[in-house]
Amino acid sequence: MGPMPLETDAGITSLQASGERRRYGNPSVHEVVADVLFNGALTDHELQGVLTAGARYGAAAKIERTTVDFVVAQNAKGQARTAQKLEGYQFMVAGTPIVVRPQAERLTLNMVRSQNWPAGDYVGWEVISESLGTALQLFAGSYAHLRPTRSGLRYLNRLALPGNLSLESWLNVGMTAPPLLTEVATFQLRKTWWEIQGFPGLSATLGVSRIDVERRMVGDAPELGVLLDIDVFSPLPDSAPAYDSLREWFDRAHAAENAIFEACITDRLRNLFDTVI
Repeated sequence: MGPMPLETDAGITSLQASGERRRYGNPSVHEVVADVLFNGALTDHELQGVLTAGARYGAAAKIERTTVDFVVAQNAKGQARTAQKLEGYQFMVAGTPIVVRPQAERLTLNMVRSQNWPAGDYVGWEVISESLGTALQLFAGSYAHLRPTRSGLRYLNRLALPGNLSLESWLNVGMTAPPLLTEVATFQLRKTWWEIQGFPGLSATLGVSRIDVERRMVGDAPELGVLLDIDVFSPLPDSAPAYDSLREWFDRAHAAENAIFEACITDRLRNLFDTVI
C-alpha cells in the first residue's frame, strides 16, 4: 500500500487552482524561505560571482551582512527557538529585502516580514514571487549550469492565540491527549507526506510547535504562541525543476502551501485574522 496523501479541502484546492485565495487583514506569515539544492558545486570564484552579481543590481542593490530568524530547534524551556542567527547578504531586489545565503551546492533566499508581529501588513506572494524571480535571474550566471535536485518553499506562520481555548479550536491538526493530562506546557509535532491532493509531484512537511508571544494581540488576555511551519518540496531529484523553471515551480508550490494552510486553520482562526475576501 502506497503512502497516504496529505488531504486538503476540495473547495480550497479548487480556489487555489483558479488563482484566487483568501486575503487576511492580519496574516500570520513571518518568514518565507526558498531553497534550491544542486547536483554539483560552485568553485570559490563562481561563489564570489553571486555577490558580484548582486552588487551590480542597480543603485538599490546594497549588500549587508545580516541575520535572519529561522526556527530549527527547541530552547531550554522546550519551546521552539525563533532567533537563531544565520549569516547572509541582504539585497534590495525589486523593492523587497531578500537575505541571500549562497553556498557551493545550495542557494537559499529568506524573506522576513518586517512589520511587528503578530499584526501588520504583509506584502503578499505576488510581490515575493516577482522579487524571487528577479533574484533567480540575477544569480543565473553562477548557478544555472547546475541541475537542481531538490527545491523547497517554506512558510513560517507565527500565531498569537487567545489562551482560553484549546489548540484544536484554532487548528485542524491532531494533537489530542488522554484526559488525565492537563495544562499543556509545550508541544512540537512534525510530519511529512509524500503526496498532496491536487498537487502531483509535490510533498510537504507540516510542523506545529509552541513559541513565545512577544507582543499581545488581544488586550491583556493570556495568549498561546504557536508556530505553523509548512514546507512544500520536490520529493525526488527527478521531480525538481530546471533552473529556468524555478519561479514557475515556486508559484505552484505556493498554491499548494496556501491550500495546506487553509486546510489547517479553523473558521475561528480565520475570523481572528480579520478576513477580507
